[in-house]
Amino acid sequence: MKKTRPPETIRPRRAQPGKNPSQTGRPVPAGRALPTRRPTATARHPARPDPAAKPDRLLEMALDLFARQGFDNTTIDEIVDAAGFGKGTFYRYFPNKDRLLDRLLDDHFARLADAVVGAVTVDRPLPANLLAGIRAYVAVMRADRRLCQIIEELKVRRANDFLKRLHRACTPPYVLLCTAIQGEIKAGRFRPVKPDLFLTSLLGAVQLLVFREFKHGVPVPDADLKQVLSIMLNGATRHP
Repeated sequence: MKKTRPPETIRPRRAQPGKNPSQTGRPVPAGRALPTRRPTATARHPARPDPAAKPDRLLEMALDLFARQGFDNTTIDEIVDAAGFGKGTFYRYFPNKDRLLDRLLDDHFARLADAVVGAVTVDRPLPANLLAGIRAYVAVMRADRRLCQIIEELKVRRANDFLKRLHRACTPPYVLLCTAIQGEIKAGRFRPVKPDLFLTSLLGAVQLLVFREFKHGVPVPDADLKQVLSIMLNGATRHP
């Protein structure tokens, strides 16, 4: 017959890795809490999104929908469905769809201002500064292609608003370029043109080229930008 130890002499088994001591028979010292597993995200209980990322996700989903089906044809319900949030989350950050668009525009013109300010300097002649400025402008338009399509869609309704935002965002380089044009006029090299009208016309011509690129998928070569600038400068230059 197999001998067994008396019950009082049986030693409890050691806890195995990954198991709760209470499941292995090992006594838990008084006053010590049982270890608990840290909850992890599962398909049934997904991880909650970071609250700080919610407005950014709403902006991204809205921008995608606006570009694909138009601003007017996109509803708030579609935006929150695409973002995976409830409607209350939308109104927590934006009172309506127009304010969300304003946020997208603010971000766009801030990027545009940074690019143009970095391109235009005081130690370069006017033609070189103008070329650097429109190159920076085109680069931001290409990077923000979806938003530029929305701007094109709403240009009739909000043309004045877009122009004010552009001037406000690019005030430092705008003032620098206007001052340079005034200097050319005083020196007799330019005709008495209005500097703000000259710059607005130049940007308008560049925008037409870029929107044609968006429509037909054919990149605008740098030579075309130079030609547009040459035409504008030739029209403003006083010839003997």
